[in-house]
Amino acid sequence: MDRDLKQYQHGDALLRNRDPHNSSKQDGRPLQIDDEFSSHMPVLTEEEFRQLEENILSDGVVICPIITWHGFIVDGHNRYRILQVHPEIPYQTMEMEFPDRYAVLAWICRNQLGRRNLTEAQKKYLIGKQYNSEKASHGAADGFRGNQFTEVASPPPRGIYQNQT
Repeated sequence: MDRDLKQYQHGDALLRNRDPHNSSKQDGRPLQIDDEFSSHMPVLTEEEFRQLEENILSDGVVICPIITWHGFIVDGHNRYRILQVHPEIPYQTMEMEFPDRYAVLAWICRNQLGRRNLTEAQKKYLIGKQYNSEKASHGAADGFRGNQFTEVASPPPRGIYQNQT
């Protein structure tokens, strides 16, 4: 194990402490940003971003880990942007396990819905994105697969619905 990396198992996640001198890499690979993942995050206002940066600089460490999946940032995009400007700040990453990218998108939506800085329109948008991601995660990416009221239909027995003339 690298001397700058300490790992801790936490449920299905792997928590890693990052050395500030190697802070932009996870297991030797740079953290990556997936445009679709980041598009599910409401943009912070300039004031919110400035306050986050001030908090990180004041603490001297990023308190919450950056959540990743296969090296892609799932949560912590703004913290990571701040770390690019202040590479001396140590942080942790937490690698999460998901069955597919749709499950990641659903998790992002659920996680964002738990935050206080969302408008009603942003909440509705995320609820819709979460629904579509969960539906796609269950095999419906290429079309409708039914719902709780849909049953597998078999043809009616012959003669029952035929005109009786």
